[in-house]
Amino acid sequence: MGPWKCLSFVLSLSLLGPVPAEKLRFDDHAVLRVVPETAEELLELRYFQDLHPELDFWSEPTRPNAGVDVRVSPEERAAVEDELRSLGFSIRVLIPNVQKLIDEQRVAPLGSKMAWEEYQQVDT
Repeated sequence: MGPWKCLSFVLSLSLLGPVPAEKLRFDDHAVLRVVPETAEELLELRYFQDLHPELDFWSEPTRPNAGVDVRVSPEERAAVEDELRSLGFSIRVLIPNVQKLIDEQRVAPLGSKMAWEEYQQVDT
């Protein structure tokens, strides 16, 4: 495709206006922590990561004894846990429900009143 055709295509897409994005939700998605203890386990975990590009690794397997966090959907959780355990890894559930944590972290909506007369305690 020539540069002018490409440019006209991009411009025509911009005329369509913004496409409303669907909000992503992570109900019952869990974050699992796996700790490779040896260099061999580290290689095994890297291989596991390569075999499963659908998984959301929040941290990379970089060195032994460093935790690796993986987000899994409720549909894939049991299979992922079983496979990791069969490889000899112990698993700890770091976050049992990602969406619940997101909901708890949401800030007050715009337009909400701020109470200037309320003081917040600061731990020292």
